[in-house]
Amino acid sequence: MDAEETNQPRNQQNQRGTAKETRDARARIQRNTETITTGFLERRRRISMDTVSNLEMTEYKQWLLWKFDKGRKVPLNEHGMPSGVDREHDFMDYETALAASNKLAVQGVAFVFTKDDPFIGVDLDDAVTDDFRIMKPWAADIATELNCYTEISPSLKGLKIFAKGKLPEGARNRFSYYDGEVEVYEHGRFFTVTGCDIYGYKTENAEVDIAKLLGRI
Repeated sequence: MDAEETNQPRNQQNQRGTAKETRDARARIQRNTETITTGFLERRRRISMDTVSNLEMTEYKQWLLWKFDKGRKVPLNEHGMPSGVDREHDFMDYETALAASNKLAVQGVAFVFTKDDPFIGVDLDDAVTDDFRIMKPWAADIATELNCYTEISPSLKGLKIFAKGKLPEGARNRFSYYDGEVEVYEHGRFFTVTGCDIYGYKTENAEVDIAKLLGRI
């Protein structure tokens, strides 16, 4: 029996194992999504930032506060005054931002992506069904593919994924995808951080997988 025939059952078993892991990951995302959104809708969800506190992003002094103002997410400094991603003098360390968010009438904290950090932010809009219960298949696929820290956005309709790497040169930042939208940034943007994690616990290097994603959309 030649080597190819000998390895074939093992290869098939590996493929079945990978497929099962993917199905299990998608199921976990769906369960976590429903648990979080249901808790918010029924006003019994207590936000915990424990998972965020363990992320590498908290080691960078690139945090702001944010609040809703006329339907827009507005970045704020430590004192609750309007700020922006180009106002580095307003940037805080994570602990300072978290403490300030608990004192002021704001929605929470936000991370600013700059050219000096290794992070990439992936924003999936309209990733959850209109009843706030089910993650759409295309969004679940992206989350499992990138396998990085993923959380529900403040609207309960989107996902924020925090990864590491660099975008391909000349890459576009915004795409329509199925019935939603995908945005990808590595600097000049801020992402709200809710702590409502549904998948992944680290900002892994996902440069190759993000390049593949951009290549197909």
